[in-house]
Amino acid sequence: METAASPQYVTHFYRYDSSKEIKMLRKKPVHKIACGAYHSIAIDNEGQLYTWGEAISGATGTGLKVKEPRPVKIDIKIGEENQKVVKISGGFSHTLCLT
Repeated sequence: METAASPQYVTHFYRYDSSKEIKMLRKKPVHKIACGAYHSIAIDNEGQLYTWGEAISGATGTGLKVKEPRPVKIDIKIGEENQKVVKISGGFSHTLCLT
């Protein structure tokens, strides 16, 4: 995925079929989406967090990478248990989520 000046479908979540209609690839559609300066954030209907884009300052939560070209699921854990994310926000080099 490259930078685009107009809206684009995120192929991790959608694809075109032969009749050019959009079909869901995932059974759980995106519930909320937000963006930071150079990255994007999404929550699916089950509260799972996904991030992608520039990752230089750790904004995507994926470690020491320069960028994440496709959405990556980020587990938010307290102890051993995964938490559901209910709200998201992004900034210049950070992502915030509320569980």
